[in-house]
Amino acid sequence: MGQMTNEELMRKIQQEGTIFDVTEQRSLLLKRGMGFPVDKEAEWVVITGCYNLLLFTPVYTFGKLLKAFGVDYTFLAKEYCCGHPLVTEADKQGKSVEEMRAIGKCGNDGMRKNRDVAIKLNAKGIVTICPGCLCMSQEYAAGDGMGYVFILDFISRYFQGGKLSLAFDLYEGCHKYHSHFPSFDLDLHGAKNLLNKVQGLSINEVPSLLCCLRKPESVFARCKTKQLVTPTPCCYYFLNNARLKDGVQVTYFGEILCRSLGI
Repeated sequence: MGQMTNEELMRKIQQEGTIFDVTEQRSLLLKRGMGFPVDKEAEWVVITGCYNLLLFTPVYTFGKLLKAFGVDYTFLAKEYCCGHPLVTEADKQGKSVEEMRAIGKCGNDGMRKNRDVAIKLNAKGIVTICPGCLCMSQEYAAGDGMGYVFILDFISRYFQGGKLSLAFDLYEGCHKYHSHFPSFDLDLHGAKNLLNKVQGLSINEVPSLLCCLRKPESVFARCKTKQLVTPTPCCYYFLNNARLKDGVQVTYFGEILCRSLGI
């Protein structure tokens, strides 16, 4: 993806719906690999985002939690990109905030298509695992008749607490690529608030102002344990790529909640 121009990425999204060639494998992975409902009528449609299905763990742990909570949900066999990957690439290329916001508008069509599928499935809302998708929905899809909820806010409706004896570092993420958009609204302490419901945890908070993409070493340097937990899928990806082989282990936030519930 890094070798493609913005115009090529935009054309790929318009033609194929996503920046990655995973459409054919998507349904098979969700249905057989994870055992989750796909394209079923449900109260909630879950949007994974372009990157997260490739990471597996964020999607899988969230699905396990939804099943444990008894939520009526479904994933989609095909998703359409919200356009946020183009914003990330534009920022890397040094484009201005105005240019990035203009580029982000190309995701409007994709979000409308996801919304239309959700409506056909009689869903009352869309839950997104990806903060980038949340950012784009808040900036461009407000008032489209479909409620968008971020994964942490959704889990907080159901998670009553758990038990787990564990010490780890917590990095919530700086969300620098989302803060360019004035409509972006996310509780930056959402993961900590949920983890406070788990008995037995000892948490060292790593400052979220640090950027795991630009200076991952600065994040690891503030760790006091051998396990770093993050609720942000992109941070989970960047930090795992940057970690030393014998260094701090990077764990997705959902895994902690699942372990605290024994699932």
